[in-house]
Amino acid sequence: MKVLAIDPGYGRIGFAVLLKEGGKTNLLFSECFETEKETVFEERLKKIGDRIRDIAQAHQPDCAAIERLFFSKNKKTALQTAEVRGVCIYTTKEYNLTIAEYTPNQVKNAITGNSNATKSDVIRMVPRLITLDSRKRHDDEYDAIAIGITHLVSVPYLAQQQ
Repeated sequence: MKVLAIDPGYGRIGFAVLLKEGGKTNLLFSECFETEKETVFEERLKKIGDRIRDIAQAHQPDCAAIERLFFSKNKKTALQTAEVRGVCIYTTKEYNLTIAEYTPNQVKNAITGNSNATKSDVIRMVPRLITLDSRKRHDDEYDAIAIGITHLVSVPYLAQQQ
């Protein structure tokens, strides 16, 4: 199974493509995609949709996993992040991908075993779960990788529940 994982954000978005094959999970691609602050918001949304299309065409994922929005103290940022999520969901559906959503606490629990873990706990644990090259990554990219891992470990459990 190949999953496109997305950590939606306003300004920076984490993307990752992971493949689970024969019990082993491999990272095929990841990045922190940034849109320019000076660009009109609607154009930023279009660039995000275009980037998802590029990734989906290049990697042909079987499904998508996205972080579920949690409430923010900054209402403007929360609303814009919700709009980014909408673009992400819409664009992945253009490729007929099923979409799973995970809360930050679900991701923390799947990666560290503790739903109250910190962001740095998750970042420290990800390289213990899958092989990463040594290049520097933004936390948004680590979050996307963690969302992908969460989905790949959750799918067998979800299938049993149905």
